[in-house]
Formats: sequence, C-alpha cells, structure tokens
Amino acid sequence: MKFIDNLLDKLFTGNSNRAVIRENFTRSESEEQEVSLWLTGEEGEEVLKMIYDNYHFKRAGINKDPEVHVYHTSYANGFAVTYSQPFNTDTFTKLFLV
Repeated sequence: MKFIDNLLDKLFTGNSNRAVIRENFTRSESEEQEVSLWLTGEEGEEVLKMIYDNYHFKRAGINKDPEVHVYHTSYANGFAVTYSQPFNTDTFTKLFLV
C-alpha cells in the first residue's frame, strides 16, 4: 500500500511549480453551423447511434469497435470513446464540438 501512496503523492502533489495553461475554446458561427448540419445529417446520426449501441454492448460485456469505456466509480461516472476505425479525424473532432 505504501507504494501506491507514494505514487499518488508524486502524481498529485499540491506543490507543483509548473505553470497552469488555460485556453478558452471558441467556435466560429460557421463551425457551429457545420457541426449542427453534421449532427442532424446521416453521418452524424450513424456515429451517435454507433456510440450509443456500443455503450450498451459494453455494459453487457461485449466489446465492439470503436470501443466505449464505461466509468462508474466513486471518482468517475461517465464514458469515453476510443479513437479507432470507423472514426476519422473529422468525425472524431466533431464529437467534441457537439
């Protein structure tokens, strides 16, 4: 247990001298419109349905690509999606702009 405590102390020290970098995320009106059209279009609906289905498959113990990771602990409650086929850079980026 001491090893874990030492590791966590090194990872999450409150005395960090590193600079905190904060960057506000902004989208142009044309980017918002593009994402809205993608989301309501055939490709956007297919991607969201695939993630939805894979989320429920994962909860049933079935892994499909793209893999969905379900977090349900006292520290985290949510899910993440692995960047893999059938995603490409464009579709994966648009997921974060939705």
